[in-house]
Amino acid sequence: ATLREVLAHNTVEKAVMVDIDEEVIDICRQLLPSLHQGSFDDSRLKLHHLDARKYLIETDEKFHVIIIDLPEPLEEGPAYLLYTQEFYQVVKDRLTEDGVISLQAGTTCLGLTAGFTAINNTLKTVFPIVTPYEANIPSFGGTWGFSLASKKYDPLQLPPQEVNTRISNRVKKALRFYDGHAHQGLFFIPKYLREELQKEKRVITEKEPLFI
Repeated sequence: ATLREVLAHNTVEKAVMVDIDEEVIDICRQLLPSLHQGSFDDSRLKLHHLDARKYLIETDEKFHVIIIDLPEPLEEGPAYLLYTQEFYQVVKDRLTEDGVISLQAGTTCLGLTAGFTAINNTLKTVFPIVTPYEANIPSFGGTWGFSLASKKYDPLQLPPQEVNTRISNRVKKALRFYDGHAHQGLFFIPKYLREELQKEKRVITEKEPLFI
């Protein structure tokens, strides 16, 4: 679904998707056509079945946007090294000067925020602008946290009308969730979460990884 949403923007000239599990992509192609809606056949897509960390370390490409959607950082799992300060530095190095990253960062449910706050604090050691946000994800059974990080742009400085104008100019289909009003609301996170973010001191590294 993320790929489909990216390719819905007529300003996207090229999209690179890196997913280590080719079998999952094949199953999605066959069984979830309502979600991908032909996105895997879009001529703008370059699909690689590789380790994303290895790909970013070895490529010399620069990206305007990097979207990171990973499984939880489980011990001995494939993803925990992609939640570290070292990996976020690699991501920063692969961005253009006006580039941004967006990533899912775990649950923001009250009492279960340690992963989310640690990820955001780690991002702050790499990027000058880090803006946490959250949304309700029904399939996950509650609120889920995300973060937007950039060398240059603060999403809170983007007025609602400008968001609506960009959507109108760039996206042909009707959106069910996102518009200028929703954009502002995403970043107005609750008090308990702001307090936990402010108290967080942990920095996730390869030597001291995060496990959920």
